[in-house]
This record gives sequence, C-alpha cells and structure tokens, in this order.
Amino acid sequence: MGAAEALLAREVPGTIRVRCSGRRAIIEADPAYRRRLERLLGAVKDLGFEDVAIAPGGYEEGGADSWKR
Repeated sequence: MGAAEALLAREVPGTIRVRCSGRRAIIEADPAYRRRLERLLGAVKDLGFEDVAIAPGGYEEGGADSWKR
C-alpha cells in the first residue's frame, strides 16, 4: 500500500489512499484526476496486485470500507 500511495502521490495532487482487499487495490483520490490515475493502473499492478480499481466516489474519509458505500 505504501509503495502504491507513494507512486501515485508523485503524479496526482491531493489526498490519495490505496485500500487493499486481498490482492486487490482500490485507489481513492480526487475524481478530477481519474484520467491521470487510469494511466497509472499498470504501474500500481506491477507492485504485486492482481487487480487495481479506482473508487468511483474518490477519496472518502472513514476507513477501509468507505469505497463499498
């Protein structure tokens, strides 16, 4: 998670969180940067994740399950 967040933070401004569910990474960030995030999905996957997705609602405070709402 930390490596993925660091990679994304170099390319995308604002608060970024990577939540993990097994070998799946869910990226939470400002939806305004979705296109930039999409270009980085492969790089995040290369860190060892089987699947990488962008949370449709962006970053939400409130814990690891906030993306499920």
